[in-house]
Order: sequence, then structure tokens, then C-alpha cells
Amino acid sequence: MHLIHTFYLLVQVNDAYSEVDDQRQHAASWKRKLQKANGELNDTKLLLEEQTSRNNLLEKKQRKFDSEIASLNDDVRTEAAAKEKIYREMDELKRLKYTMEDQLQVRFCFAKSQENYHSSEYILSVGGGSKNREEDRKREFPSSSLHLVFLIKTCLTWVFS
Repeated sequence: MHLIHTFYLLVQVNDAYSEVDDQRQHAASWKRKLQKANGELNDTKLLLEEQTSRNNLLEKKQRKFDSEIASLNDDVRTEAAAKEKIYREMDELKRLKYTMEDQLQVRFCFAKSQENYHSSEYILSVGGGSKNREEDRKREFPSSSLHLVFLIKTCLTWVFS
């Protein structure tokens, strides 16, 4: 019986060694899996750090780009305002030019009609005209205020003809 008991103990010891070997292999397998998972975790951490670094660089570039776009938009608005101001000034200068041209034309017309009046007066005084013509002129221009009416009338006729 002692032999059976010894044999039984040997079987249990062998089973225990076998189970210990299985547990060691199982622990070694888990240790390898843990090392692999830690390696992958470290790789993921490195990738995350690289991606974060790239994202920070891209955000910095985006802020710079946005700043440049805002500056260019400000420049465009400033140029548009300056252009609008120039167009308004140009329109004002054109109006002034046309006003001055009209004034000049009226003055020229006035001077021309005054010249015509004086030449006709000279012709009449020298005797180049008939007596009826002189009487017509006196009837037409009895006073100096009517002389002005004649000049304006002549000028308007000349401008609108």
C-alpha cells in the first residue's frame, strides 16, 4: 500500500509539474502578449505625438493664412474705398469742367456778340448803314439795358444754333 500511495503521490507530483509547466507557458504567452501590446501602445503614443505636432503646425499655418487673408481683405476694402473716392472726385471735377466750359462758352458768346454790336455800331457811325437801319437799331436798342438783352439774345442764338 505504501507503494500505491507513493505511486499516487508521484502521479500527483507529475501532474503538478505538468500543470506548473502549463501555467509557465501560459504566463510566458501572456507576458509576450503584454510586451506586444506595450510595444503597440508605445507606437500609438509616438504616432499620436507626431500627429499632434503636425496638427499644431497646421493650426499655426492656418492662423497665419487667415491673418494674411484678413489683411488682403482689408487692403481690398481700402482700395475699393479709395477707388470710389477717386470716382466721386472725378465726377465732381467733370461737373466743374462742364460748368467752366459752359461759363467760357457764355463769355465767348457774350464777347462775340459785344464785338458784333460794336462793329455794327462802328459801321453805322462811319456811315456804312442806311438811315433806316440806324433808326431800326435805335428802335431795337433804345438804352444800354436793352443792349444787354441784345447781347444775351445773340449769345443764346449762337449757343443753340
